Order: sequence, then C-alpha cells, then structure tokens
Amino acid sequence: MPRRTLRDLSIVQNTPNSKETNSEQQTAIGSSNVPNAPDEPAEIQTKSGGTRRGRGHTLLKDLYELNPVERVKVSRNNLGQPVGSEARLLAGYLGIIARNANMLPIKYESWHQMPDSNKNEALDNIKVYFRGIR
Repeated sequence: MPRRTLRDLSIVQNTPNSKETNSEQQTAIGSSNVPNAPDEPAEIQTKSGGTRRGRGHTLLKDLYELNPVERVKVSRNNLGQPVGSEARLLAGYLGIIARNANMLPIKYESWHQMPDSNKNEALDNIKVYFRGIR
C-alpha cells in the first residue's frame, strides 16, 4: 500500500498573528513538491527461516517536509472529534508522539499524574504541523 500523501488534505498557511478562526489561505497541495513514493516495507525473519513483509515504521516524511508556514487543517464533526483523512494523519502523528519516552514517559500510572510541562510540550509539538487542535 502506498504511503499517505498530503495531496487530498486541507493545508493552510499559518500567519504569525493568526488564530484558529481567522482567515486561512488554502494552498494547492497538488502543486507542491511532496514525493509520491511508497514506503519501503520491512523484511521480517520468521522462525521457519523465511521472510515476510511487515508494515514498516510510521515515518510521515511528507508531513515533515511541509513548508514551515503550512499546517494540516483538521476537520471535526459536531462533537469536536477529528474526522477524515486529516484525522488519520493526526492519529499517525499522535502515535509517534506517544512513543517518545522523553516527552511522554510511561512511569506515570495516570495521565493526571503527568506533569503539565510534558503535556504542553506534546501539544506544542502537535500544533507545529496541525491547525484546529484545541
């Protein structure tokens, strides 16, 4: 399966003084230089000596290659839940953030015990690439 690209997603320009509800300029992502190459699947050795193709790592290279002033605009339903292709991309990125043991260590039994500084760092990191996050 080819990797997800940003071609069909809503990308907005982030202006320094803009807020979530201010005017956002849509950009044509089809004209960007986002590569359209599939991820290389991982080769996994089986017990019987053969190999099988695994899913591979979640890389999101095209997200990291966004222009620094561009953000992926996340659409939400009437309950405020992310929906659509942008939601899938956000979920993949949240998985990467969640696996970062320096940012969100697993030594806390409850999310409520996690220091606010760690939570804010994770949220700030997410807001670098996404708009529409509360």
